[in-house]
Amino acid sequence: MDWSYIAGYFDGEGSVSCHLTKRGDRTRGMTWYNTHEGSLLAMREFMGCGIIDRRAPRAHQNHVACALRISRKVQLLRVLDGMLPHLIVKREAAEELKRFLIEEVKEGRYLNHGKVAAVPTEQLREWHVVERWTISKIAQHLGVGVSAVWFTFQRRGIPVDRVSTRGRPKSAETRARMKASWQDPEIRASRMGKRVLNRAHETEPLMKLPTDGDA
Repeated sequence: MDWSYIAGYFDGEGSVSCHLTKRGDRTRGMTWYNTHEGSLLAMREFMGCGIIDRRAPRAHQNHVACALRISRKVQLLRVLDGMLPHLIVKREAAEELKRFLIEEVKEGRYLNHGKVAAVPTEQLREWHVVERWTISKIAQHLGVGVSAVWFTFQRRGIPVDRVSTRGRPKSAETRARMKASWQDPEIRASRMGKRVLNRAHETEPLMKLPTDGDA
């Protein structure tokens, strides 16, 4: 599976949505159609995004019609960048869609999730399982929040290594510095004083306001 295969599939069985609707809105998206669902699933796995719809066969059909759809801006731009060097029949329509997405479409609410969704599943697995990246490191690398990475892992069924989420263990030098700072009388007294003060504030009763009957 590669981008040339996906582009050729799209030239023959795909469509670009980038037109005005009756309400005055402008649609955007790409769709691959086929009765062979396995090929659509393989492409979705490679691209790391997309939703597959299934439609019951019509009177003149014998097979279920399937469609692989992409509509998120970040996902569309990534897929377009991969396909454009190989497109022939639908190249002009794809270029128009890309221009429209860059100049006119804003998707701030789903931007973080879209960035993670645009990464193929195998790449996420390699970072987390092979290279031992934590969820937070993947989020930092992609410039997104940790929750966006967690959501994508859960949605795709990627197992999360609970050990790796705890981060790296502290080095011997770091532990020695922590121990030395705790053994310093001034630092220890300061920390203990803060703890006692915090507990006092938590347990201290509210001050009683004076009333007319008080002497």
